[in-house]
Amino acid sequence: MWLSRLLNTAWMLSCRRDRTAFLKASHQVRRTQVSLLNEILNRNRDCRFGRQYDFASIQDIDQFRDRVPLADYSAFEPDIKDICAGKSGILTSECVRLLEPTSGTTSGRRLIPYTKLLRQQFQRSINAWIADLFCHRPAVRQGRAYWSITPAIESEKTSGGLRIGFEDDTEYLHPVARRVASKLLAVSTNEMQRVRQDDVFFETLRRLIHVRDLSLISVWSPTFLASMARGLEVDSERICRALRSSGHSRELLEIVSSNSPLPDRLREIWPQLAVISCWADSSAASYIPQLQAMFPGIEIQPKGLVSTEAFVSFPLVDHEGSALAIQSHFFEFQPVDGTEATTRLAHELIEGQQYKVIVTTGGGLYRYQTQDVVTIVGIINETPLIRFCGRADQTTDLVGEKLGHIFVEEAVRDALTESNMRNAPALLVPDAKRPGYRLFVGCSQTLISASEIRDAVEKRLSANPYYKHAIQVGQLIPLSATIVERQWELIQAYEDQLASCGVRRGDIKPAILVSTQHADRVLTRLIRFRGDSRNWVP
Repeated sequence: MWLSRLLNTAWMLSCRRDRTAFLKASHQVRRTQVSLLNEILNRNRDCRFGRQYDFASIQDIDQFRDRVPLADYSAFEPDIKDICAGKSGILTSECVRLLEPTSGTTSGRRLIPYTKLLRQQFQRSINAWIADLFCHRPAVRQGRAYWSITPAIESEKTSGGLRIGFEDDTEYLHPVARRVASKLLAVSTNEMQRVRQDDVFFETLRRLIHVRDLSLISVWSPTFLASMARGLEVDSERICRALRSSGHSRELLEIVSSNSPLPDRLREIWPQLAVISCWADSSAASYIPQLQAMFPGIEIQPKGLVSTEAFVSFPLVDHEGSALAIQSHFFEFQPVDGTEATTRLAHELIEGQQYKVIVTTGGGLYRYQTQDVVTIVGIINETPLIRFCGRADQTTDLVGEKLGHIFVEEAVRDALTESNMRNAPALLVPDAKRPGYRLFVGCSQTLISASEIRDAVEKRLSANPYYKHAIQVGQLIPLSATIVERQWELIQAYEDQLASCGVRRGDIKPAILVSTQHADRVLTRLIRFRGDSRNWVP
């Protein structure tokens, strides 16, 4: 324990400068953002993109907004293809170190260039978060940590020889911090390198059981952690065999094989666990109560808004939402109602309003529309505190109804809350063969029938006039609903199908609206719940 405490304290102290810098910058947001934009433009004035838009002559933010257009990934794709082919000086003057893959809404995969500056921008916010968390929650410094490690699908390079993908999350850290973190990892990258996707939950849990001084769990999806923890119940015999064969203590065997409730066993295995860091906004929010029931008394800190393209925000202890990462990227915001022709800057945001996030980064994305929608929930000094609401571009459209992620999220959650099923997991799956939508709700105990839930959700979906019209004229079959008693199997079915499509389990985002890209596979697996469920209505 003393070594973990020493290393964690050293890590905290090494990050303290970035936390101090953030707190200072939080009082002067405009000046910080102007300085950051100037740095990005000056560094890249001689690259192909910089010459095209004459970065050298841009004097202020207004000139930058007038000259450089708003763009999505498709606008940068030809340049990224050139980077993949080995060409340099395209989007940045600095060389590209690797390309990190991320899934697209319509395309299968996007590749995001990573430069030294972009990694430094990520590190500034990671350091500020670590310093804040370790300072305010000293119990986290007493033991080791589990950081999300799911094995890469495959090792891959571009035609120009650039590596595709980080090995794990710790590659975002500064080299010194990464060496320290590697000494504190409860499960190392090397241990998981050859693990098949189907065995990730079991193999991770098998290793973590031996880490009795575990004090921090940092994962992306709360369902990943919950599914892994449930392995103590569904895979207990297999885990016990592994413990016996490795000659581990009788105490561990007794805990794993006992009939005690799952939360009690988890607490006995990890008595020092202090904080769980995971997604807790948008669709992930409905899974947090179930995670809290598994880990009662353990603080769950919501992660900020972090994507492959940009580090948008990070959490601060005892503050609502997460702080905009004003020292990492240059930010602009579009009101979601579309009433303003120009973008707002970070210091111009209004509390309670929703905005779409636009970023300019050190990796060569300029005025990039992330399509992430956030709500401003507060202010720290001059810096906005934000909460992620969903994706503006995540829609399904079978016959022209255009159902959006945020709209569906609110419709289903409101209907379930009305039915006293507020935190029940739910999936709305488009069925192109009918065509129509199928609703699956996980709940073991309820007096509400599937037909009542269906009617409540259908009523709210019909607030979309295109959906309502499609139902009325018979283009879409009315909503069907199924209540699934074994609710965690509902989540497992969804994650299994995405994993079979090549999505790493640790990266799977909780969702209510299943994208058309994955709908057929997910629906094939879910349809069997008709026979296992208490009731369903066509």
